[in-house]
Amino acid sequence: MGGAGPVSAAVRERRRRLVEAAGIDPAAAAVVLRQEHGAEVLRVADAPGDAPGDGALWVRADGSKRSASVRTADCVPILIVDLQGRAAAAVHAGWKGTARGIASRAVEAMAGVGIDPADLLAALGPAILRCCYEVETPVLDRVAAACWDTPDLAEPAGAAGRVRLDLHAANRAQLLRAGLAPARIHAAPWCTKCRGDLFFSYRRDGSAAGRHMAVVGPAAIEGPP
Repeated sequence: MGGAGPVSAAVRERRRRLVEAAGIDPAAAAVVLRQEHGAEVLRVADAPGDAPGDGALWVRADGSKRSASVRTADCVPILIVDLQGRAAAAVHAGWKGTARGIASRAVEAMAGVGIDPADLLAALGPAILRCCYEVETPVLDRVAAACWDTPDLAEPAGAAGRVRLDLHAANRAQLLRAGLAPARIHAAPWCTKCRGDLFFSYRRDGSAAGRHMAVVGPAAIEGPP
């Protein structure tokens, strides 16, 4: 859904078609989270255009014609939906956001308005997986500190001082700690770097990489399933 630069009319049209194909009210204009790898959680409300924040967006089923979305090109897109139909969130979780607990923060934002984390369902989308995601050990240390010493987050890589990090496992650990039930956390099995036939990848393609888009909005959260 476009690259990292300015958004063209063609990209905006593709975004509109995605929202429509997802079964979201076409009037629910997608507020798009900027890719700044932070940990701020914003409510969509009536924010115009692209969101001025960088970690997660959440939307409440209060009649607002807005949907929340994130764009990624190796980082983990996470969609969180309240099964009682009251709210949903879109989260951008690269290693920096993960180290700052962005998945947990999104759950806490919804809990702050009375939504029980036990009523939430989360989907972790395609991302660069452990097989291809090499980082230096200080990165692992920062992520592990936000995951309460969760085992099996990484394995040694070929070079000294480097490991293969599992961002899906790290964010799953945060969601579990935040109160989600294990059976309500689902992860896509595809690695964006491996699957060049299906996905963009910054690690594979560099600055020329496109972006994926994950979106959640009113039609998906109005009323219980």
